Amino acid sequence: MKTFIFLFVLSITTVSYAQLIEDFSDGDFTSNPAWSGDADNFVVNANNQLQLLDDVAGQSFLSTQQIDTNLNNKEWRFFIKESFSPSGSNFGRVYLSSSNANLSFTGDNGAATDGYFLLFGEAGGGDAIRLFRNNTDLTTTELGFGSEGFINSSFEITVKVSRDNLGNWVIYVDEDAGENYVQLFTAFDDSFSSGGFQGIVCNYTISNADNFYFDDFYYGDEIIDTEAPEIFSLEVISSTEIDLLFNEAIDLGTSQNTANYSVSGIGNPVSAIIDLENSSLIHLTFASNFPA
Repeated sequence: MKTFIFLFVLSITTVSYAQLIEDFSDGDFTSNPAWSGDADNFVVNANNQLQLLDDVAGQSFLSTQQIDTNLNNKEWRFFIKESFSPSGSNFGRVYLSSSNANLSFTGDNGAATDGYFLLFGEAGGGDAIRLFRNNTDLTTTELGFGSEGFINSSFEITVKVSRDNLGNWVIYVDEDAGENYVQLFTAFDDSFSSGGFQGIVCNYTISNADNFYFDDFYYGDEIIDTEAPEIFSLEVISSTEIDLLFNEAIDLGTSQNTANYSVSGIGNPVSAIIDLENSSLIHLTFASNFPA
């Protein structure tokens, strides 16, 4: 048991210059890029994060223009923090695309726009991150959702969304607000292939009028990680089981492909499963016992 072969196939894309990159490190949101809407209700705080700062209950939005309006083969990334337990009165929307700069809405309706948004908070006990299509007739259509209870209390996460040219959406999150993204759910919708704007909407009671935070927005061509993951440790669990711990989260599809692993004299495992709580950990099980 001396030789292990690990192969991970990476695709490569060219990064476009027509990107949106915003980390608020310049201390404002009025230029490079310019955000507009309920600007008086937001500030860039001491941590260089966009923060809601209102003194009454209400709803506030900001939006910014997308230079590249084509949604095919695109990726979105952002940081979001809600320092409260989301509810039907306290929730956020992040509009990934919108045909209209005005993102305001009433109740559970949509804004007067064609687009897509992620919902962070809802009435009842669902508390899942949800993807919606927004239609200009003010209706919304739910396209997919993640684990229920995922955001049932205060949370601070980073989110990554990808959409291919067919309308396949993949939503990833990192619960530690880093870049070790784990796939949360997938969806399909090809109703709109172009946008124009993206932005945020906060709906809040007076007690949470300063408890929304956003940062590190990216929109553009898919960012490809070209540095292959490395094995941090290997542990023999039993005569047929091995655990591999990598230095970063591993792609769900390739990491669970048993053809990507081999033990000398035994061959490929019969199963390769990502740990439910640690996406950097892979559990391998083989049909034959390892030699002494």
